[in-house]
Amino acid sequence: DIFKKPFIFTDYSQMDSGLTNSDKSFGVICTTDYLSDWENLDKESYKNKKENLIDSMLKKLEVEYPNISELVEYAEVGTAKTVERYIRTPNGTAYGFKPTPKQFFRIPKVKSDKVKNLYFVGQWVIAGGFSPAIMSGELCFREVGKGVTNKK
Repeated sequence: DIFKKPFIFTDYSQMDSGLTNSDKSFGVICTTDYLSDWENLDKESYKNKKENLIDSMLKKLEVEYPNISELVEYAEVGTAKTVERYIRTPNGTAYGFKPTPKQFFRIPKVKSDKVKNLYFVGQWVIAGGFSPAIMSGELCFREVGKGVTNKK
């Protein structure tokens, strides 16, 4: 039951993330989720469950951060169904495909061998979700920048 699961809370305003103006915050509550909890719901039930989940998680967060709910201007739930729809990962897993040890420990490849000037970034290049996807962007930047000089 997703309503009973523990979660983590990250307040991105504790660092200069650039995600908000200085007078705002950006927080994320993250927990585990399964597609089976969402896939057989009709549209209205799906929406209601998401709204109930927001309320439930904020109530839990209130234990550590009293009155934080009063500061929330916008809340959204991304479910395993959301991830499956937009990222096309198997069963809506947030961390991409299930890598084999060979894939996991290989050096990431960002440049295509077959198509000239085609580069790859994202969680399909480096498994593991958000941070590795960002790292793949840096690797791509370095690969594209090879041989480029800054002439003034």
